[in-house]
Amino acid sequence: GCRIYDDKIENFSATNITFRNIIGTSRLPIGIAAANETNTVDVMLENITANSKKINSVNSPLLEIDRYASVEVK
Repeated sequence: GCRIYDDKIENFSATNITFRNIIGTSRLPIGIAAANETNTVDVMLENITANSKKINSVNSPLLEIDRYASVEVK
């Protein structure tokens, strides 16, 4: 997987991140995680396709979002 931070760091903030116009072929779900309550991860997903299926909702089975991450899908 691809990480934009080290999950052992505390008080980490990654906000206003947008992933746009991405087509993925992995059979694994896309994971978005903040790792713990001291970290902030705020992500917008726009026009994302995985395994030929468009992601239309944070409830998509193609996403795995941990309880500490904030994700919006457009």
